[in-house]
Amino acid sequence: MEAILQAHNYAVPVREVLEALAQKYSRPSLRAMDPKHSGDMLKHVEKQTELLTDAYRSMSHELQRLQVEEEMLMHKYYEFMEAQGLIKKKQCNNMKTEEGTGKAGEVD
Repeated sequence: MEAILQAHNYAVPVREVLEALAQKYSRPSLRAMDPKHSGDMLKHVEKQTELLTDAYRSMSHELQRLQVEEEMLMHKYYEFMEAQGLIKKKQCNNMKTEEGTGKAGEVD
């Protein structure tokens, strides 16, 4: 490509040169597709579409299941943290109450 640009003084080559390069470097199977195989190609594309749709549905279902599981775990985690917070809160309230009444450190 560098040689072609140098030959054209780094200007964009004319359309014919670009088309010749495209023909030279493109895949022959794409350039000369036989029309009698278009039915087979359509079936193949439809089958791929069906497989991709099934994969999409499966992945969407799995994603939804994981989101529900995440929500349940976060709810359980919140309950756990709330329970831990309540225990600490009760301990702090008991210490404040004992300090206020002068019973802190007394043994019954």
